[in-house]
Amino acid sequence: MRNMDPVISIIMPVYNSENDVHIAIDSIINQTFGAWELLVVDDCSLDNTRAIIREYEKNDARIRLLLQEKNSGPGQAKNLGLIEAKGKYITFCDGDDWIEQDTYEKMLAFETQDTDVIMAGFYRDICDAEGRLLERSLVSSARFQCSNKLDLIMKIPEIDEKRLFSYAVNKLYRTEIIRNHNVQFSKKKFGEDYDFNIDFFSYAESAVMLDECFYHYIKKNAESLTERFIPNFFEINKDRFVKMKTLMVENGVYSDTIQQRIMSAYIKHVLAAISRLHDAR
Repeated sequence: MRNMDPVISIIMPVYNSENDVHIAIDSIINQTFGAWELLVVDDCSLDNTRAIIREYEKNDARIRLLLQEKNSGPGQAKNLGLIEAKGKYITFCDGDDWIEQDTYEKMLAFETQDTDVIMAGFYRDICDAEGRLLERSLVSSARFQCSNKLDLIMKIPEIDEKRLFSYAVNKLYRTEIIRNHNVQFSKKKFGEDYDFNIDFFSYAESAVMLDECFYHYIKKNAESLTERFIPNFFEINKDRFVKMKTLMVENGVYSDTIQQRIMSAYIKHVLAAISRLHDAR
């Protein structure tokens, strides 16, 4: 395994993750599928994160530490990982999350010769400051398969409606598409995955969605997104709406149910923006 190219390249951006990163890395090391490489990209951490990664790197040749020259945010960290990735598929795992032991084995079981992206649901775990689980919810979809570009494009608003489109961690992306079309993450500190997916899916022609959940997306109460003030939250979501609408218009499918789904999502985001921007915090 050490002398052959990996099937999956896992990119893990980290920043000041000394308390949690071992959980994320251990969940990858313990995978039932072993033909992977893990590219941990440190975004100039100020704590002991780098030292922890170097210990893992010493003990497992599949793990590599990549260093950002300056703190640039998760999008730029992931872009560095894209440059170095050698796998047939690329996926992502945040340094404070973890995955089920059979994640990659089960996802790859649905790969066909020309599958461009394999998707699954995820768990949203709300934890206290010490990491104890307080609440767990599932974000999932019924299983489906698309074997042509137009069918996949028409499925995107439904995937987005189920809250499964805007993440990168629940997908295996065919590396060839990323390379051939120079698909990259934006420099945004919030919403960079959505931009990446809009770009990637504009070139993808086949996909599989599994009805299982594998990824554990961890949110600690004090770090919950609803606790964060994002001053340009409205502009970010307006940009998302424009990108989604443009993708549908360019493919000639922006009408009827698709239009309703996109507009409904946009209205929800507008209301969320108003709520956030008028919160006393």
